Amino acid sequence: AQALGEEFCRKQFPGHQAIVCTHPDGHNHSGNIHVHIVINSLRIYEVPLLPYMDRSADTREGCKHRCTNAAMEYFKSEVMEMCHREGLYQIDLLNGSKERITEREYWAAKKGQLALDKENAAREAAGQPAKPTKFETDKEKLRQAIRTALSSATSYGEFAAVLLQQGVTVKESRGRLSYLTPDRTKPITARKLGDDFDR
Repeated sequence: AQALGEEFCRKQFPGHQAIVCTHPDGHNHSGNIHVHIVINSLRIYEVPLLPYMDRSADTREGCKHRCTNAAMEYFKSEVMEMCHREGLYQIDLLNGSKERITEREYWAAKKGQLALDKENAAREAAGQPAKPTKFETDKEKLRQAIRTALSSATSYGEFAAVLLQQGVTVKESRGRLSYLTPDRTKPITARKLGDDFDR
């Protein structure tokens, strides 16, 4: 992975001093190895024009690196191509996530699951029936409600009505959806839930 990171860095950031660091994921020991690249934004020598560059200053010595949206898309596609060439698993970087789970939601689910498991063990020891065995965060419950509404609705109005029966208000602003649950004062944007939950 270190060699691939260095290869990528040499190819995409010529003329820049750079540090390439490789390490596995931290807390859960999943073994996902990833590379961090830090570049000095000032170019120390002139370089040829690369596909993502659109100004002559992007090649000149002493000029700063510009990280544009086009450059990021180009870098993502290059990384995916490199991983494919090497036979490495790679998530699709160019298309959004169908379900977006933040680190905060991930840890809330972990903590909630541990608490639920502990509570169920105590209930079983007392001879009481266990509660549901899978903990769901508020966002996951909202995702489930949206999926249910989508499966039965045939129009946007029907979709909004089905969710409203469950206490979820659907709002649309500038073509983007947001969902307000009864226990919240601020709506959750569809973007925070994932690409499957927007128009």
